Amino acid sequence: MIAHRTPLAADDPVLRDHRIGGTPVLAAAAQVDAMLTACDAARPGGSWSLEQVAFLAPLRVPPGTTVEVETTLTDDGECALGSWEPGASSPTPHSRARATRSALPPPHYLDVAQLRAGCVDEVPLAAVADWRRGSGIEYGPTFHAIRAAHRGPGRMLALLRASGGLTDPHLVPPALLDSVFQCLGMLDDGTAGGCLPWYVGRVTVRRRVTGTVLALVERTDPQGASGGAVRGRATVCNQQGEVLLELDRIILKAPGRAGGSDRPAGAPARHRPVPAGSVTAVTWQPVTPTPEPEPTGGHTWLVSRELSGGSPDDGPVLLDPTDLHDEHVDRARAQTPPAEVVYVAPRGVRDADEAAAVLQGVFTLVRRLAAQPPMPALTIVTNAAHQVTGDEPVEPVQTALWGLARTLRIEHPQVRVRLVDLGLGGATPPPTLDEVRHGEAELAWRDGTWYAPAHPAVDATPGERAGRAVGGRFLITGGLGGIGLHVAESLAGAGCAHLTLVGRTVPTQGPARDRLDKLAAACDLRLLAADVRDLPAALADAEPFDGVFHAAGVLRDALARSLSPERVDEVFAPKIGGVHALDAAFGARARPGYVVLFSSISATHGNLGQSSYACANAYLDGYAARRRAEGEAWYSLGWGLWAVGMGEQVADAAAARGIPALPADDGVALLRHTLGLPPGNYVLSAVDTPKDDEMTTPVTSPDTRLWPELSAILKRTLHVAEVSPEDNLLDLGLDSMMAVEVSAALAGAGVEIDPATFFDHPGVGALLRHLEGLPRAATTTAPAPPAPPASSVAPPAAGPAGPPAPVAVPPVVAASPAAVGSGGPAAHRFVPDWDRFRDGDGDAVVRRPAGRTAEPAAVDGRPPAANGRPAPAPAAGGRPSVSYTHLPAH
Repeated sequence: MIAHRTPLAADDPVLRDHRIGGTPVLAAAAQVDAMLTACDAARPGGSWSLEQVAFLAPLRVPPGTTVEVETTLTDDGECALGSWEPGASSPTPHSRARATRSALPPPHYLDVAQLRAGCVDEVPLAAVADWRRGSGIEYGPTFHAIRAAHRGPGRMLALLRASGGLTDPHLVPPALLDSVFQCLGMLDDGTAGGCLPWYVGRVTVRRRVTGTVLALVERTDPQGASGGAVRGRATVCNQQGEVLLELDRIILKAPGRAGGSDRPAGAPARHRPVPAGSVTAVTWQPVTPTPEPEPTGGHTWLVSRELSGGSPDDGPVLLDPTDLHDEHVDRARAQTPPAEVVYVAPRGVRDADEAAAVLQGVFTLVRRLAAQPPMPALTIVTNAAHQVTGDEPVEPVQTALWGLARTLRIEHPQVRVRLVDLGLGGATPPPTLDEVRHGEAELAWRDGTWYAPAHPAVDATPGERAGRAVGGRFLITGGLGGIGLHVAESLAGAGCAHLTLVGRTVPTQGPARDRLDKLAAACDLRLLAADVRDLPAALADAEPFDGVFHAAGVLRDALARSLSPERVDEVFAPKIGGVHALDAAFGARARPGYVVLFSSISATHGNLGQSSYACANAYLDGYAARRRAEGEAWYSLGWGLWAVGMGEQVADAAAARGIPALPADDGVALLRHTLGLPPGNYVLSAVDTPKDDEMTTPVTSPDTRLWPELSAILKRTLHVAEVSPEDNLLDLGLDSMMAVEVSAALAGAGVEIDPATFFDHPGVGALLRHLEGLPRAATTTAPAPPAPPASSVAPPAAGPAGPPAPVAVPPVVAASPAAVGSGGPAAHRFVPDWDRFRDGDGDAVVRRPAGRTAEPAAVDGRPPAANGRPAPAPAAGGRPSVSYTHLPAH
């Protein structure tokens, strides 16, 4: 961090000639210049921008005194200005911003004649002096830099020249910049009263501003609709038209009228503490993997774009990823049944359509492999799926495969599903296929070292980046209901200036409509009915945003073996297609201050029945990492269950199962807290509170017969006339949603069981034997039940298929590394599906099997906690004037 202190006396012209109530106050323009000058001194020779400039508190210097002013610039671009009081342990903050430096661009020129033609009404200097006297600020000669001014509709063109009373070198002389604020205030014609600088979205200075300049100042809000604020933008050029300085999203506000908030401009909102363990992040630790022998007893398939040819006689069966369609996979399996499949992900995939096609191929492969049990072991080899050793470039399609595989591991607990990620090069050659057979389920290889993921809690101390909502402009996809609407209300309550909310439909009545009307009264509000993939066209005329929240999503839950390509595409569209469209909506000169992608915990830990959802959200995780590696502030947040929207209906039941939900206020507080952390990928969830009376339920002996209850529950849930021990639950149509229903019904009979058990024991007879070996909670005494009908079918053999036979494996070339890991332990807890309750505007559609009249609440997944419980689950009138935009559905 670079820090620079400068003594500033009250008789300095920049203070002496800028007084409020008789006391010298350091002008906001002088604070901006101080930060820019400090940045340029630290790294000269480029173009500097300050984004999200917030003025926190006045810097008053009483006559006859001196104050030390400190400007700081951190390595990650956080810039601040503060003052030191005698004996203080830290400075008093007055302003802050995020600084970015770029190479000096070629000069850009404006047509000066055209500027003058747009502003033809002269503003007498006497009128300027009258405005200053009524502004509430006592301006001395130093700040009388307006030499001439002309007005046009909603704009003013001013000729500016500093008086020379400032002795220190300045990148942007405060008198010139303050004159821009004066011109914007004059455009209000006194509607908002005396206004002070409150916020500036972006200040970009190409080079040092000197001499006589022209300033074009424009209002960007309807005249007379300020509500105590004036909004605008400005461009400063020399007399030849060369652009020197640009300001965007300027907000001047009348003191005490900060959008309903009594906090000073830019001051952080009050933060409630977040429980320890509610925010985690993935870290990578060096490990020494456990070697595992070669597979025996079958063929190895190697699916790779780089390799071709080969046969079972001289090595693995080689397939091309483009050949992964049903007929081809079935034909290959009939000719050479695999005991092991190694999929090497294609590299260089950056387009949304290409990414979806690659992932659909893997879903086809999985669907066909699972269609004929036993399913072979599956190893997925990726390249640059994660940032293991630093800010490595990441390919999101590679990351997406990890979300898919983590869910497959839960849906097929007796199948080895392995993940190996290789870097994009290094001094050490990548391992061969034989060199990477290890017992660990997830590994990454970087330059000769193996790493395994860990999930430590992130420090719960509030970060300094939080509280940037004041005066800002924000975009929220999925913002017309559910979590997105709560986020919007939080931003409005913190004093944001503008919200654009995107959803498929705009509510016209009911509680959601009422909440939107309250937002419209608090800030400038635009409601946009559009498919998220159409955002580039929908936002073509939008002003830049300080922050973007991508919370859109769709659920189409089912086991991977039964997911159709159409249902997978429906999940991919708002996530994969949506994030590409969102990114494309912002040009190089309109990049948002930060972007927050709403992901799911299922992307990190998998979830039964949500392979496509986990895959799509993992893609978001990878996309955010890629953008961070390119220098932008992107977050991806893997949410747990929120108790809002439809989640209210299941939160109590979830809590009874040890799955706590986030109340809306807690979720928003957790979001605000996390945005105070450095940009990254985080998992956010409620923290379970241990109960003191967990073991007080009496149990009975395990010999209670369950057949009548079990058979009745299965017939009722599966909608079949009869059930026998010879039946297979999967053949009868059991899915993850039905498994939840059966589990809940059995709980009423005193048997607590995870729904995943039904997939571990799909045979009805085997399931019955397993259940009767479990302890049961005491229930009302009942007559002895009859025994189940005798089974004529032997119970299925337990355990996975035998190991495959050894095969000759070639070394993996560096250009297309292939590696094989070893499957991890079977998931021992059901991972519930809560994300269907994330969206409150109708985007999350739950399909019901034919003939069913109601669908039980299903839940989204998370890993077991140290105390044995699962960790939190994901989520996923006289009306004020509001602008609407409707676009056709994609």
